[in-house]
Amino acid sequence: MVQMRNEFLDSAGFINKNQAEYSILTDLYNACSNKCFLFQLKNLDGIKNFYTDVVKYINVNYKSFELMKFVLNEEGIISHEILNNMAGSSFSDVDLLNLALDISSDGSYVLVRGKSTLTLMHNGKFDDKFNNLFADKQKMLEVEKEKKDIDQLEWVFEEFHLQRKFRGCEYVIAGKVSDDVSEQQLRNSIMEFLKRKTKLYVVPELCTSKTNDEESVDIGVIDSNNRVAIIEVKYFVKQGLFVAENKKAYSEKRFLDGYKQLDKYCIHLNEDNYDLHSAFLYMFYADVKSREEVIKDAEAYLAEYMSIEGEEACSDKFKNHYKMTYCDNILDLQYAN
Repeated sequence: MVQMRNEFLDSAGFINKNQAEYSILTDLYNACSNKCFLFQLKNLDGIKNFYTDVVKYINVNYKSFELMKFVLNEEGIISHEILNNMAGSSFSDVDLLNLALDISSDGSYVLVRGKSTLTLMHNGKFDDKFNNLFADKQKMLEVEKEKKDIDQLEWVFEEFHLQRKFRGCEYVIAGKVSDDVSEQQLRNSIMEFLKRKTKLYVVPELCTSKTNDEESVDIGVIDSNNRVAIIEVKYFVKQGLFVAENKKAYSEKRFLDGYKQLDKYCIHLNEDNYDLHSAFLYMFYADVKSREEVIKDAEAYLAEYMSIEGEEACSDKFKNHYKMTYCDNILDLQYAN
């Protein structure tokens, strides 16, 4: 038992010792994109001090029509060697891996940057600890790529609804809406989903007026160009669809309330020089009507609001920025087995 524990500690120490070097080496996959080559180094430590020089050297001296091996020696000197006059991309990843295994048998490390692989060899063997780290990092990058931007918020809304449909949610009990449900709870649930599924900075209760600190939209999302989208969250539940069937509920008139609030926010955000990208009303609901009928109700309230004349008329700013109303049926659930 003592021997096993010591072996584990030795292994853990090895992983920790090389973690930084492994992480830096994985960056070569993107730093030297669309290139196929081998990179040899005697000691892993060198990459920490000379990474920038290595990337620059490879990108300047790489030839797409030859298979090249780049070398970082113990003094930090970088050089290269032509291994074959045939292009690196002409070799399969398997051929490159076999070549690297042979080269690394002298005790050095050899990194293979192939068409679809980044693999490290050492002492004529695969360095599995590095390969696992690279695979995990690639998965993280893929997840990051899948995250949506400010032009794809409708897509995120649909994903949010589908996740609740098949995974359930805490504000539905035995097929009825919880008596304790609140707009804050509903807002928080979609806000957390936006944080996970978008590249955007998500702000709860974004202040929309510099002269009135208490005026805020439920959710603001900001992209890397400082463009802002605002989301007002509301809900209505028909009487009889709460757990307590006699519980009083809001009506569809909440659509009109939401449009009026969004209008005010659009005006004030423009006055304060925000770069407003779009405005959304996110309506949770529980109703005996079909979703198509609820959407028609939402459109009718929008048309009603836009037809108002005089002082109560909707602003041009609302017309400029309002993008859509998303109607989310709270009780549309089908729990996964």
